[in-house]
Amino acid sequence: MKLLTVAFLFLILMPFTGRTEKVPEHFKHVDQVIWVVDDLTKVIEKMERTGF
Repeated sequence: MKLLTVAFLFLILMPFTGRTEKVPEHFKHVDQVIWVVDDLTKVIEKMERTGF
């Protein structure tokens, strides 16, 4: 059972070991974050309770 588990994990994780791609520069900088919410009043109340 232990051998089967190790073999299974090896087969699952093997495709991720050879990745050599770099993250493009435009993904390394965040210009803005936009939140979409149902009820803005509830969000404001909860943010005020947490100190924002």
